[in-house]
Amino acid sequence: MFEDESRPYVELSREHYVQEQLALGYEVHEPKSNELFLDIDSEDAFNHFLQGMESFKSYMHAVGGLKFIKDPTVTACLSKSNRGLHIRVLVPFELDHSTRIALQCALGSDRIRELLSALRHVSEDTKPTLFVETFDPTIINLAIFNPKGFDWKVKP
Repeated sequence: MFEDESRPYVELSREHYVQEQLALGYEVHEPKSNELFLDIDSEDAFNHFLQGMESFKSYMHAVGGLKFIKDPTVTACLSKSNRGLHIRVLVPFELDHSTRIALQCALGSDRIRELLSALRHVSEDTKPTLFVETFDPTIINLAIFNPKGFDWKVKP
C-alpha cells in the first residue's frame, strides 16, 4: 500500500511527504547504515518474515564465516495505522540502499513499498527507505505475537 492511501505516493515530492507527516505529528525515521525496515501488512507476510529470518541467519553465518558472529537484532512495533507491523533488523554489516531494499523485499516487506523504494533509489533519492510512526508506537514482543489474532490491514 502507499504510505498515504488517500492519494498515490507519486503525486507527492519526497520532501513534501516528509514535511506533511511531521506536521501531522508523526516521526519520520531513516534506517541506520546496518538496519533493515520491514513493513509487514499481512499474516502471510509475517510468516514469510519468520521463515526468511531463519534462512537469513543460517546463510549469513555460512557465507560470512567468522565475520558475522553476531545474530541480527530484531525489534517490532505497530505501524501508524495499528494494522500492520514495522520490524527493524540490525545486521552485523553495512548495507547500501540496493542491498537494503532487496533484503527487505526478500524478508516479506510490503512489495509496493519496496518497489517505490527501488524507484526512488534509481532516481537518486538519498533517502529511499523511511518509516513514519507515531511518537510512542506500541512495541510488539515477536516471541509471543499471535498473527492469527491480529487485525491486519491487508487481508490474505
